[in-house]
Amino acid sequence: MHRLIMLKYIPDKTMGIDMKLTGRRLKSLCDRREITVKTIQKELYIGSFQSVYAWFAGKTLPSLDNMYRLSRLLRVPMDEMIVDMAGECWVPLELESTEAASANGRIFVYANRLYM
Repeated sequence: MHRLIMLKYIPDKTMGIDMKLTGRRLKSLCDRREITVKTIQKELYIGSFQSVYAWFAGKTLPSLDNMYRLSRLLRVPMDEMIVDMAGECWVPLELESTEAASANGRIFVYANRLYM
């Protein structure tokens, strides 16, 4: 029987937007609300549907105006559509074991990046 005491650690990274994960989140939000690329193109007055696919792929991000319009269309706040580069990491502070041999001196590190 093990008991882990976990510490939430936020790595010191350059603050910014993770474009790839933000693109995945945008696609996921659109899929959940059954909003098609064609609908986005029409509602946001975008000339080319390739722009929307580039957002979903994380190659580009919507302009601030388009991000705002998209947030209104999806009915979610803008900050819920964006994934920050500084992920969270969970590491054990202490490992307690009723069977000392089962730990075998191993170090357990659990990382969990929050997105979506």
